[in-house]
Amino acid sequence: MSKTYSIGVDLGGTNLRVAAYDGGHGFLETIVLPTRLGEGRDQVVRDMCEAIKALRARDYGSREFAGIAVGTPGPLELPSGILRNPPNLPGWDGFNLKSAITANLGSEVVLENDANLAALAEQRLGTGSRYGVADLCVLTLGTGVGNGLVLNGKIWGGAGGMAGEAGHVIVKSEETLPCGCGGQGCLEQYASATAVIRMAREHFGDAGPSTAHEVALLARSGNQQASGIFDAVGRALAVALTGLINTLNLPLYLLG
Repeated sequence: MSKTYSIGVDLGGTNLRVAAYDGGHGFLETIVLPTRLGEGRDQVVRDMCEAIKALRARDYGSREFAGIAVGTPGPLELPSGILRNPPNLPGWDGFNLKSAITANLGSEVVLENDANLAALAEQRLGTGSRYGVADLCVLTLGTGVGNGLVLNGKIWGGAGGMAGEAGHVIVKSEETLPCGCGGQGCLEQYASATAVIRMAREHFGDAGPSTAHEVALLARSGNQQASGIFDAVGRALAVALTGLINTLNLPLYLLG
């Protein structure tokens, strides 16, 4: 058993997950909450910090507390911790998330782009470790499309921490859809769970499936319209991955 535990936070556009983790044992406890974006960013920060405090108050035996890390959708300017026009966190542009969390908790936190953390976890503990590679690229498909890069075993954040935003590369130049980032034709508008739900409403109307999982189940059952939605997702991902492969020449690319 490890002598320490840490607390990790996954701040998503739909769900907020806060977990206590022991490197030798695994997850000790997890709290899952809805991300109450409609009630404002301060409420989301309060929800997050209350869950962190609840886990800190638990008795995890002789383990000592090691620290807190928070993964957030980007673009995220580092090391300041300021969000820059995040498409899936409306109203959070210019918000210093790191300062807000630190002020609420009264202690320091490590803040990083969530897809970067997913890439680092894959390199250290997951598929990257299994294949023995130090360089990889991850695309995370959720409310939006995140992108994390690990080079030489370390997160590659670029000049200001905002590298790895392949969710906003343009994959369609005609009949494009506006994106929350301000652009048009972005991968996120064709490959995220949000995009799957939008396309389902276009095909099935309001009485159709209401989640990406439900659309997937329909596709697996042989429904041609649902299958067509995932064909569109696959084409958009193929365009983006082709660009990433030709640009980066890494040994491993992962979809999460």
